Amino acid sequence: MSKEARVNMRVSVNHATIRYETHNGREHMVIPSFTLPDGVVMNGGMYPHDEIEKSYKSLEGTLAPLSHPQVDGDYVAANKAEAINAHHIGAWNRNVKRVGNRVALEKWVDIEFAKTTEGGRQLIEAVNNGSPIHTSTGIFLNREMTPNAD
Repeated sequence: MSKEARVNMRVSVNHATIRYETHNGREHMVIPSFTLPDGVVMNGGMYPHDEIEKSYKSLEGTLAPLSHPQVDGDYVAANKAEAINAHHIGAWNRNVKRVGNRVALEKWVDIEFAKTTEGGRQLIEAVNNGSPIHTSTGIFLNREMTPNAD
């Protein structure tokens, strides 16, 4: 039996890998991120290579909100209007690819836009201060129960 679920994956960022690029005439902070290693078991489910391979490229160009957006306590997709209004800081995912057994991508943060939001200013300050920051990818999935699975 399938059950739809929302899963959030989080990883620490190595500050030495953050760089700055000009894109579309605007300065961006580029934060490398890794997620979804093949075969990871997380939140009671396993994420096999074949399933990750089918969809990881769909992350390209998607919004990268600050935190996992919720509306009335329920997780929602980052492209929902209420999520954009409350969590968008001018960031999105670019350069999604496979690196070894993981999905690698970059969070591109439009600095000028980020400065117009409280969350964006907090992110910029954390990066400038070398404070710990994490990136995360939330996915919606249909869980399939596998009898006698390890």
